[in-house]
Formats: sequence, structure tokens, C-alpha cells
Amino acid sequence: MSLLRGVVSFTGTPYEKTSKELVPILRLIQGRSGLYVKNSRELKEKIKDWRIERNEILVSYDVEKLYPSIPIKEALDLVECLLKSKSDLRGKTSYSINSIMSLLRWMFGQTYCEYDGNFYSLDSGPIGLGVTGELAIIYMEDFQIRAISTSPYQLEQWFWYVDDSETKCKNNEAKPILDHLNSIEPGIIRFTMEELENDEIAVLDLKQKVDRKTKSIQFSVNYKKTHTNINVDERSNHPEMMKRAIVKGFGDRARSLCDENNVNEELRNLEEIFVENGYTKDKIREYLSERQPKIAVERDEKLDRGTVTIPYLKGFSEIFKRIASKHGIKTAFRPGTKVKELKSTARTPLGEKKANVVYSIPCKCEKNIYVGETYRMFETRKKEHEAKVRLTKKDIEDGNIESAEIRMGKEDGGIARHSTQCSKDIDWKKSKVICTEKGFKQRKVREGVESEKLKLKGKTPLNNYEHPEDWKAIILGYTKLEPPTKE
Repeated sequence: MSLLRGVVSFTGTPYEKTSKELVPILRLIQGRSGLYVKNSRELKEKIKDWRIERNEILVSYDVEKLYPSIPIKEALDLVECLLKSKSDLRGKTSYSINSIMSLLRWMFGQTYCEYDGNFYSLDSGPIGLGVTGELAIIYMEDFQIRAISTSPYQLEQWFWYVDDSETKCKNNEAKPILDHLNSIEPGIIRFTMEELENDEIAVLDLKQKVDRKTKSIQFSVNYKKTHTNINVDERSNHPEMMKRAIVKGFGDRARSLCDENNVNEELRNLEEIFVENGYTKDKIREYLSERQPKIAVERDEKLDRGTVTIPYLKGFSEIFKRIASKHGIKTAFRPGTKVKELKSTARTPLGEKKANVVYSIPCKCEKNIYVGETYRMFETRKKEHEAKVRLTKKDIEDGNIESAEIRMGKEDGGIARHSTQCSKDIDWKKSKVICTEKGFKQRKVREGVESEKLKLKGKTPLNNYEHPEDWKAIILGYTKLEPPTKE
């Protein structure tokens, strides 16, 4: 069975803040192997002087599904051992080792996600938090140390980044090295292998080509097969400085990753990409041009009056920033609301756990439906209705008619009264959320609209909320239904 990656949003949760506290601590126990690289630029610096002999090749070994594969208990035990062995830990953090481990075990032991209406505990760690990545790095670094110490092959130059790694070896050693790596923790940590193809290989976003004549490696930027040329359009409502920074960033990457022989070709490629996104060639060349760093000018501290953040409005924000700067005020822009922010950020439907909803609960007689609204979760409100129906029937069976009448006489008692009069049961399984509305008035209006729609379909709403007569003509036009004719 394929491992699922349980990516969960932890924004605004205690997990997020706890993770930010723990990440710097976990980084204190990283770097034992000295072979971990931070990015493609550092990888290039590590391997640029390699000489590739005729009987040698470059090989990339990648971990399959790294985060779900990390054994959490063993990884946390390793972290605790490394923390205890770090003699200067007290000078780096005020947290005790017991406190650190309690927080880590709490985070990794209480993580769950919802999928297809069911809840699952994640034993692979909370993917979506920085602490998960740091734990994976610590565990894989220990894995690498064990692999190197037990390998019959030379792996002292086996550089890696998270789940990607690269080394050079003899032609006939690539497959045996793969078998060795997969034998260390079989069924848990599994590697795949990618060899040179036409003397070329791609690792991270670094494309490498072996020059057999000079026995050296030539470097350029790697673009994945799924890459598109779509970028921030020049006509988009973003600050000019942001567009400049994006283009310049691509230019800086080209200069840092490409050899002198390939950099100009990559800059021409970037020019074509940004022309497709609406930029003029002159503007692209201006953004891509290398400039001398500006000399920092000492500013009068008295003029530094802080920073203000305002929404970006093209044409106005630039003028505001220029004027504010004269008065010692720094300006930062935030983008306006994006289309994707207007919809729910949940990856899976919340179902009955939605709050601020208008909902319906039908009867199995198919003639009567209760429509209601609540600011709480629908799941909670539904249980209250179920309890009221159950207790009302029990009161009637026990002869407590007065108590039953009190329940049925309340604003939400229509469904309880109907349950005592109808031969059919309430169809709780077909209850559903109609819509979400944050405001109380908006929910009441929608409740009335849905009630009128039921009447126009010849059904009887069990709630007692009525819309004013003035609204009914509008609702009739909205529903596009004819009112039922009286016989």
C-alpha cells in the first residue's frame, strides 16, 4: 500500500508556535556528517572541483516518501541522545532536555487529519511544520553516518539535501551501493537511483554535464518536465519592486549555478520567459543587469519613525512611499485579496463540523423538513435536535405531557412535535448543511429563503420562521418556481 502524505495546516495553532521554538534547538544537533548542503549553490561549490575519470559516473540516490518513512519513536530517541551528548546545550537554550522531549512527543503523538469523512492519526509526523523537516534531517544524517561506516565502497563525498543526494563512483559500483543503502533499514528507508544519461544528470535545480575530455563537470540550471513559463505577469497588481526582485532573483540564480559558458544562454532564456509574461526586453535587461551594491548611508536615528504596512494600490502606493520616506517612515506593501483566498482553505469538506450554518433535517415522510440556523458546529446542533426528539417521546410515553408540550412549544420544537405526530421517523442521515453565513441576520434571511423554497415545492417547513410578505415576490423570482395551486 502506498504511503499517504498527511499535509495538515497548522497556521495559528499551538503546534505552529511550539515548532518555531524547537526548530533552532534541533539545528544545534545537526551537521555531524559535514555532508549536508543547504541548496543547489552549496552543492555546486562542493562538487565543482571533482575530476570524473573515464570509469566513473555521477549518481543521484533519492529517498522514497521521506517524511512518512521516518520512524518517529526511533528518531525522537536519537534526538534525546544527541541533546544529552551536547555539553554546551544550557548556554544555547533555556529549555531542559525533558521539556524539549515532552514538547516533541506531544507534537508527534497528537497529530491527526481528516480524509473522506474519517479521522486518522498520523504516525509520520505533522507534515506542514518546520520541526518535521528538522527531525528528518537529523535522522537521515545518522542514517548516512551508519551507511558510510558499513559500506565497502567510498562514500566520503556523498552530499545530500533532505531526500536528494549525489556522489560519484565507479561504473560497476552504482547498483551495489544502492543495494547497500536499501539493506540498512529494509522496508523503512528505501532509495531509488538515477545515473548519468548522455553524460548528464540533474540534482535539485542544478543540471550537470560531464565533459569527458577535461574530466570536469559543466553546470547549468535544471528545469523539471512539469515546469511552465508562467510567472508574475507585468500587468498584475504587484509593486514594481516585487516584479524587479523576481526577475533579479532568477538572474542571480543563473549566475550562481551556471558556468561562464552557459550563463549567457540562461539569461537569454530568462528574457524569453519574461517577454511571454508581458515584460519589455529593455525592462528585463534592466532588472537582470548586475549593479554595484549601494553604499549604506548613515541615517539620522531621529528620523527613523518606524514602518507602516498598507495595501498596494498601483500609482498611489509608490507616491505614498516616496513622501513617507522623506519623513523617516518606512513603507511595506501587502497584496490585495487573491481569488483563492475568497474560498475555503480546507482541503477536505468539513461536513457536519462546519459552524455558522443554515441546515435542513428532513422527515422520512418526505413532506416535512426542518430548516434552522446556528453559529455553532452543525454536528453539535444536530445532537441537540436528536436529544429533544428522544426526550419528548419519552415524556409522552411516561405521561409527562406538560413537559413534552414545553419542549415542543419552543422556537426549535417543530421537529419534536412532528416526530410525535408522524408515523415515519426523522431522517437524520439525510440532514445537511445548506450554506455558511457568518452574520446572524444573514443566516435568518437565508433560513427564511429556504423555508419559502420548500413551500413552493409543496413541502411543509417545520421551523416557525416567516419572511415578511415584501420579500416573498423576490424569493419567488429567485427560486424560479411557481407557487402551489390550491385545489
